Amino acid sequence: MTMLIQPRKANPPAQRRQPAPRIHFPELPYSWRTVQRLCERILHSLPPLRILNREVGLLGLYAAHMPSGWHCPREYTHECYEGHVFLDGSVEYSIGKAQRVGRGGVVLHEPKVHHTWRNPTEDFRCLVFWFAMEPAVSVPVPRAWPVWPDILWDIALLFQEAHEGRIDWKARVAARTTVVLSRMLTLAKWEAEHAEPAADPDMERVGLVDRFLLAHVARSVRMPDIARHVGMCESGLRSHFRRLTGETVMQRLFYHRMDVARRLLGETDLPLARIAEAVGMPDPSYFCRRFRHAFRTTPFAYRREATRAAGGKPFSPRKTHRDAALRTATL
Repeated sequence: MTMLIQPRKANPPAQRRQPAPRIHFPELPYSWRTVQRLCERILHSLPPLRILNREVGLLGLYAAHMPSGWHCPREYTHECYEGHVFLDGSVEYSIGKAQRVGRGGVVLHEPKVHHTWRNPTEDFRCLVFWFAMEPAVSVPVPRAWPVWPDILWDIALLFQEAHEGRIDWKARVAARTTVVLSRMLTLAKWEAEHAEPAADPDMERVGLVDRFLLAHVARSVRMPDIARHVGMCESGLRSHFRRLTGETVMQRLFYHRMDVARRLLGETDLPLARIAEAVGMPDPSYFCRRFRHAFRTTPFAYRREATRAAGGKPFSPRKTHRDAALRTATL
């Protein structure tokens, strides 16, 4: 009797897990007191904003720094919308029930909602927005408030624009503020009766995907999470998105990351490693390869040319035809 010996199956190579990007508020070259003064400057410079077909007026902007052990003495309620972006530390934020929110966390609630917060274990810093919006929309309380690390970079750039005070700084500050509030307002519940005019439902789903990708550009993004966010199965989302845009969802995420990287390289002096983290690529060498694939130049050469041009036309990525669609889907 001959015994057949089955060849031993080789174990599949272990996949290296990419380390999760650290979430941190970019260091600013000025004191926290200066940040508070910049908040006043931003507030007094802003005209009424047009966001998602709504008139939005910023009523207050405050940079809060609370010590460990601090707590609200009572519940508060306001006649306006209130949004928070947590820059450092963590806090227990309560609307009915307490939720722990850390750095990069975003909270938004509608007018006349009772809320309170406390930080028993560590100091925290946050930026508070109070604003009015017409027509109004409701804001449901999620099971967990989202964490969007890349919104911290938008806020750092907002402060930078207000601090530098270039000739067109007011327009730049308005644009930066619009980006931050637009991201906050993705937490709202957009009722069909408020839509003006009725939008194409297919392109609305594309817009939902784009907003989700932009909000998570600094994090690892998986297809099941995106599909759950837009209410579709994975296979349906893949075919639906490619049919409408000519791109895969992961290609669109890559383009968003490269757009953010291009902006940070051209408009800030952040180190390359920090920019790589901000776009979800904590390995700088991998980031450099992907950037070169998109723009046909290295990040260092791009920054050098952008600095030399001082406002000239930036490099164009390989798929420049998508830019108009991106602006339509994300504004």
